[in-house]
Amino acid sequence: MIAGTQSNHAALPAGISADHPDHRSLPDSSPEALLKGASQEEDPPRLYLKVAAELIGSIAAGLLNTGDRLPNERDLANHCGVSRATVRDALLALELLGVVEIRRGAGCYVAGALVAKGMTTSIGLDVSPRELIDARRHIEPEVARLCALHMAEARVTHLAELVDQAATASTKGDFDSFLVVSLAFHAELGDHCGNRILGRLTTQLVDGQAHPLWLVVNGLALRDPEVRRSQLEGHRCIVEAISAGDPERAASAMAGHLGGLSSKIFSQSGPTASLRAPRRRRVVRRRTPATKP
Repeated sequence: MIAGTQSNHAALPAGISADHPDHRSLPDSSPEALLKGASQEEDPPRLYLKVAAELIGSIAAGLLNTGDRLPNERDLANHCGVSRATVRDALLALELLGVVEIRRGAGCYVAGALVAKGMTTSIGLDVSPRELIDARRHIEPEVARLCALHMAEARVTHLAELVDQAATASTKGDFDSFLVVSLAFHAELGDHCGNRILGRLTTQLVDGQAHPLWLVVNGLALRDPEVRRSQLEGHRCIVEAISAGDPERAASAMAGHLGGLSSKIFSQSGPTASLRAPRRRRVVRRRTPATKP
């Protein structure tokens, strides 16, 4: 982990200078964040997510405190064993989360948003966004099925209200509120499915503080109006099935909703496909047959 000090500059392990003279001005912040692509069998892991996870873990453990200035890109790159471009990507992702603040000409500072002190990596910081959505696709269809059997009418009405709130946020371009309300929709299903174990699993899986990297990748996808429209349509289909008391249709609607979300976020043609690390092309060398003398 990366340790901090009582001063407004983070300390590095021995052998790495915390006062390196090259404190470059970081580039302008972007509303975008990068995401992990396919699994390791399909693509190399995104190194910037490992850097982001280490910084988040250090803040959660209290080694970095709100107001601390992070070491410059070069020192962070040396510490993490990655390129400066990878560090830059990690910082941009964390800025979108509100975890750090990039000040032009002054460096990068810990803001601390969304990271609770004392949070351990076992809660979810070490879980990739791809693993998270795969787990949800196995659990939440059953949760939706149970909701169709057990959810009270008043709670179904509240679900519909959450969908309306998300639609309003989408129209206003308020992506942060859209994401918060959308996750609240899934948490509401977990809270009222009638099975406490499945309910707790669901609420943990959609907890933004436990899975901040999911907020990054989903937040980028939500910049695409089509992704927001698809999410709203999926939520409405789920509400309709639950309201009709149709468990199989509710489960099917949830499976389709999460499957579509996964496809839009991780597909090679999705809105973030251009941000993926390119695959290395295998160079096949042909042997030139030896000529006879």
